[in-house]
Amino acid sequence: MRKRAQAPVSPPAPVPAPTYHQPPPAPVHPLLDYRANRPRPPSVSADGHYLVLPFGVTTTMPVVWQYQILNLLQQLHRTYPQAPWPVYRVTPTRPKVYSDLTAAEEAEAGVSRDITDDGQLVFNYLHGGQVEDPDHQTVLITCPDLLVGPPAPPVTEARRHP
Repeated sequence: MRKRAQAPVSPPAPVPAPTYHQPPPAPVHPLLDYRANRPRPPSVSADGHYLVLPFGVTTTMPVVWQYQILNLLQQLHRTYPQAPWPVYRVTPTRPKVYSDLTAAEEAEAGVSRDITDDGQLVFNYLHGGQVEDPDHQTVLITCPDLLVGPPAPPVTEARRHP
């Protein structure tokens, strides 16, 4: 009996290493990144210097979130107890196109509406200069605050200085 020649055995194909999706690195300055989002998040002030949390919204959040916010605020004030905290005045506003302003809104924006000799409508700043492209350029105008929460209790001296 003759032995048959066996074909050489090749090693099995290598199993590819598993690939894992690596999440992007965490931002170094997450609040600055949040503030830089475009369009600007509604909770960031128009000038980008303030983060606004309306009580009307925060008091309707799940209670767990409210405690998390409360704890963060308490940590903030414990960490910076001697900071010269000013009293902030927050005014709700909405962007409005100059050409759509009412007379009262023009006064608030510091502009006046004029008609040129050739019949064109122009808006002039009260301090001098002209609004360029008033049909597309916007200005922030005071509006009703639809997110207002329950009225705050009056601030007493005892509450002001713990």
